[in-house]
Amino acid sequence: MIAQATNLDDFLDWLAINAPRALLLDFWCRLEQAIDHYFRDHLQSSRPKSRHEIEETIASDPQLGPALRREVARLRLLRNRVAHGPAEPVLYEDAVSFGRQTHAIAWSIALREVLPGALPELQEPSFSSTPRSS
Repeated sequence: MIAQATNLDDFLDWLAINAPRALLLDFWCRLEQAIDHYFRDHLQSSRPKSRHEIEETIASDPQLGPALRREVARLRLLRNRVAHGPAEPVLYEDAVSFGRQTHAIAWSIALREVLPGALPELQEPSFSSTPRSS
């Protein structure tokens, strides 16, 4: 029987070991849902179709700001690279980092308050080095 994850760290660990690309795609979907919630519940409007409009709205919100917008844009590019680029390996550390940050950003957007971990100083993940060994 496989043990169930009882917290975010266990969940990220399990996914990063077993399906790092799936972790990135799943956590990006969670961020997209938070953005939908933000437009529907906080702004009382429908979500714009343009990613530029979405990101500019986030940047202009005084509770969120341009730094969070930059991180959303950066993470979107990483997600797109994994989803649409060549099938390169995703490092365990990069997958966990992406999951933690998108989780923090999703909650920041949903709550309209930048939470710890949403704006870390990170290097660009490589997505092409050797995977983590157990």
